Amino acid sequence: MGSIEQARALLPWWVSWGPLLYHPVTCLIASWLAARLAVAIALRPMRAFAGEGWAERARVIHAARMVAGVGAVLFPGLAVVCASRYAGPLFPLGTGPLALLSAAAAFVPAFFANRRVDRAAGLPSLSLAASLRSVASVSLI
Repeated sequence: MGSIEQARALLPWWVSWGPLLYHPVTCLIASWLAARLAVAIALRPMRAFAGEGWAERARVIHAARMVAGVGAVLFPGLAVVCASRYAGPLFPLGTGPLALLSAAAAFVPAFFANRRVDRAAGLPSLSLAASLRSVASVSLI
């Protein structure tokens, strides 16, 4: 039995499994707060152009769509990077499952932020599958 297994046997179960419980929830909350704040700031000028023509509304909504789209790519990417650095030697599953769960938890609020922007613009929202394809293709680039 190595020193890691001895340390794992000595410590309570929640020390080893703590990253699986803590990190995805933290990513979900942080992504929700960041997406909510970013979209609220980006949509703020939309109130001033409620009665204006479509060109002014399109100019304002483009900025909001860019903010929401970047968030949908950036938040899961940051969650994966943090998860790869967060899982220590006591974590029994390794960094792969933790990174996947953290990225999924960070993507959900960004997906709903995109839907909020589309709803504010009066555009049809992308489905979850289409949004995942879009984020995957942008992430590969």
